Amino acid sequence: MDNFAEYMVKKRPDSQDNAKKAGIILLAVLLCAASVFLVFVTHIPFILVITCAIIYGAYYLISGTSVVRRAGGSHKHSIV
Repeated sequence: MDNFAEYMVKKRPDSQDNAKKAGIILLAVLLCAASVFLVFVTHIPFILVITCAIIYGAYYLISGTSVVRRAGGSHKHSIV
């Protein structure tokens, strides 16, 4: 019978992760400003849905920078 234990380990954020978060936030703010500007120019309020999608996408990407990563556990082999 083979037993495999898997442990979840949280990754500690480093400076590269913080730079990614800052870049994602900056890009999201710029894209949101551009989409709101398009609403005022084109008078099509549907573009605000794109703004909501940008905000959700930024949240999704930021939450992925501190992903819980899998670390291999111990392998136990026993012969029956």
